[in-house]
Amino acid sequence: MDSSNITSLPPTHHWLSHSVVDIGITVFPEKELQTFPLIQEHLMVILPQSDPLHDQPHLSFDQIEERCFIMQKDTCYKSILLENSIHPKATIEVRDPSTIVSMVQEGIGVSIMPELSVPLTTAKVRMIPLNPSITRQMFIAVRNWQTISPLTAEFALHCQKYVEES
Repeated sequence: MDSSNITSLPPTHHWLSHSVVDIGITVFPEKELQTFPLIQEHLMVILPQSDPLHDQPHLSFDQIEERCFIMQKDTCYKSILLENSIHPKATIEVRDPSTIVSMVQEGIGVSIMPELSVPLTTAKVRMIPLNPSITRQMFIAVRNWQTISPLTAEFALHCQKYVEES
């Protein structure tokens, strides 16, 4: 894993600071952005239903460390794992979460993914909480709440309301 990619700013921060977009969602809010929390999600171990560990209430990274590991190509996600002293030896790296889930379903390997990244229609995989629990907080971010347009403010309110009702 190339650590230089992890320290670079995510596109959301760049786009916001350069006025490409007016609002964004981020997991690593920078000091120059104004944010408010949107949602918190857990990282989950993703296993095929046929896996011997599929009925465990939670799993530690040590229990899956030597398995074929399918890693999501996501610098924010990798940073969260590293911050929590999880250093997976990625056998395969894939961008699309649905592809990762399909590969796990077929028994190619296991993964750790944010729970909201796993499609809801995953009948042949098990999502098991990681122990110790690791969460990631997602934030709505803008350059300055005082100067956003009424439409941007309305969008932020709708996002917050949607999350609260879900």
